[in-house]
Amino acid sequence: MTVFYFYLWVFAAVGIVPIKTHIFATPENEPFLSFSDTVKTPTESGCTDSLSPHLELSTYTRNITTVSNDTQAYVNQALALAAAFNHDEALRSIQKALLYDSECAMCRWIMAYNLSPNINRPLTQEKLKVAQNTMDKLTQFKGTAVETLLIYAMKKRFASNRTTENGYLFDQEYAAEMGKIANRFQKDADVLAWYGQALMETSPWKYYDRMGKLLPAMRRAKWAFDSALTLAPSHPLALHLNIHLVEPSNHPCDGLDVASKLNLTTLRRIGMGHLVHMPGHIYLRCGQYDRSSKANADGIRLDKEYFEKCKISERSYNGYYHELYYCHKHAFLIFSASMEGRRALSTATAQSLISKCHINVVAKELQGVFQTYVSWPWQTFLRFGNWKAILKILPPASTTSLSKLENGLHSPSKQKRVLSREQTQFPNYGTVMLHFAQGFAYASLASETSENHTQICMQAANSYQQFHGGAQDPRIRGKHVFMVTMGTLLDIAKYTLLGRFAANCPEFSTFAYINKSLSREPQWYWEKAVFTQDRLPYMEPPYWPMNVRSCLGAFLLQQEPPKAQEAEKVFLEDLKHFPENGWSLKGLMISLKLQKKPYEEVEQRFRRAWKNSDILLKSSCF
Repeated sequence: MTVFYFYLWVFAAVGIVPIKTHIFATPENEPFLSFSDTVKTPTESGCTDSLSPHLELSTYTRNITTVSNDTQAYVNQALALAAAFNHDEALRSIQKALLYDSECAMCRWIMAYNLSPNINRPLTQEKLKVAQNTMDKLTQFKGTAVETLLIYAMKKRFASNRTTENGYLFDQEYAAEMGKIANRFQKDADVLAWYGQALMETSPWKYYDRMGKLLPAMRRAKWAFDSALTLAPSHPLALHLNIHLVEPSNHPCDGLDVASKLNLTTLRRIGMGHLVHMPGHIYLRCGQYDRSSKANADGIRLDKEYFEKCKISERSYNGYYHELYYCHKHAFLIFSASMEGRRALSTATAQSLISKCHINVVAKELQGVFQTYVSWPWQTFLRFGNWKAILKILPPASTTSLSKLENGLHSPSKQKRVLSREQTQFPNYGTVMLHFAQGFAYASLASETSENHTQICMQAANSYQQFHGGAQDPRIRGKHVFMVTMGTLLDIAKYTLLGRFAANCPEFSTFAYINKSLSREPQWYWEKAVFTQDRLPYMEPPYWPMNVRSCLGAFLLQQEPPKAQEAEKVFLEDLKHFPENGWSLKGLMISLKLQKKPYEEVEQRFRRAWKNSDILLKSSCF
């Protein structure tokens, strides 16, 4: 409701700000792009109202037609915030700009630009109405030639007959108009970046064909970004979107130069945390996990400073930026830190992800992508072999049947209900995944001790039974998680659990509720889990927060005799998917040793990868 009332307020504000009649400007008066060191700004500070304070963001400037230096300052702030995808704060900034110059036509263009759908955020009905009203009222104005063309392109994007269902047609028309403007103003880095962005928004998250080649429209987008960066090497939006365009490719490390440039020149100011985090996308894909962790930790820190300045509580719902991008950095940090072997940081960040993010709110607006995060704390425990922590968690009473087990290793009375509000708000997937995690934990404990082996395996079998029942429910399996269904992720969980269970509790294969599933050798289940994970589309960070292939390799090395040669191939393949990750480097080193092959170079690589680790790794998988 907070977001609704904010847009309602914007809607009202747009209607009461007058625009006088002016003659269109001539090309001689076109604005220019510059990166000056000083910008005159208003002196307000602190979020005392619904308008944006002066955040002292950047040296980014785009001169527009306005009579007010204060308006110019807030326009610069709005564009910088938009480059960092902090669109709601950018809207508040542009409202502040209009207070100083109510006739600012480009302010309204920037307002509509920030209300527009983007690669991460669909257009809502409220925003559509505000944007249409904004552009409808912009009939006569003063502005330069490029401003005039930009405004009319935006008017086409938000024509009165646009709806939330047919919007893609208008986005395509807008992109075509932006292409014409970019061809005419090829020395305007902003226009080039906006053109590339418009093209990406016609096909969000679908930039390549099946052969891994850029789609024709995306090739034009790449040209636009490269051209913008030739003119302005530190252009924040061009750097940002270039990373998004390159990261899902077959050659993500082609983006290292852009990532490093953004890392060096990014605007490390509050409100810009997402831009600071962005190089982490490329660093993660290129195996530079320490740099990815730092980028995300820095982004989280800047977000916290921003929330503090604007009196935004981390624990209450405060808009899309807080719920999507702040939480997104947490997920990224969990994954990158885990690839470094940093158990404490990964575990703490996973708990923070659940306690500070309203996953259910964002999931509804972003096609469910955050729903799977409810299980990340448990999967982080699995990653680091913290079985006892998993077994202390009590599932919701309506679904638990642990009491059926007599003399269990952990009786319900000794378990702690530590599910967060988010985890209980997704009882289906969350509960099913908890049963998976606990089954995996029990099956793992079965190999670590001979005492109570049968009893522990019985616990594992019971957890599998409960997991399997929920995982087969079509109401759960059919739920979409952005580009996949929950069923695909649950299949990875199933094969992973059965692989561990079949290896450590083979005597339970005759149980009536397990024998239909447990009909193959353990290696088959691990290979099936790997196959299923490989079929997942690209996601940042990955949908499944563990590289299952490193566990397959560990299983192969545990055989008598060890299948070292086969394991070596598995680890080499995993290092293609997750370059220089310490888990598979450790496994590769062990497999080479067993084959009496040279391993010293791999050992050095492992030590570099594990330099920040707080765990002693004996195998490639706990």
